[in-house]
Amino acid sequence: HLSAALAILSGHLGPSEQRAAAAALSDPSQLAPELFMHRYVLEAFCRMGHRNLAIARIRRYWGPIVQAGSPTVWEAGVYQAGPEAFEGIASMCHGFSTSPLIVLHQPPTRSRLHENK
Repeated sequence: HLSAALAILSGHLGPSEQRAAAAALSDPSQLAPELFMHRYVLEAFCRMGHRNLAIARIRRYWGPIVQAGSPTVWEAGVYQAGPEAFEGIASMCHGFSTSPLIVLHQPPTRSRLHENK
C-alpha cells in the first residue's frame, strides 16, 4: 500500500499507471503500513477522490484505539496493537499516528456542498 500511495502522491503517473496504483492501494493482499506511515495512504485515497475509503481505514485501524478509551494515539494498530506491539516497546503516545486528522480536518469539496442542497 505504501509504495502505491507514494506513487499516486508523486503526481508522475499516467492514467493507466494511476489506475493500477489505485487498485494496489485497495488490495487487501498487499502489505499495509503501520499507523505511523498510514498518512500517505490516507492522503492518496483523498487525492483520488475516495475520502470514503480513507474514512473506512480510519475506522478500521484507529477505531480500536478509541474503543479502548485511550487518551492518546498508539504507534501500532495494524498487525499488533497497543502495548503488545513491537515486542512490548511500542509508543502509546505517538504523534506520527495522528494522520487521520489530515483527512478529518479537510473542508468539504464544492461538489459535496452542493449535494446537500
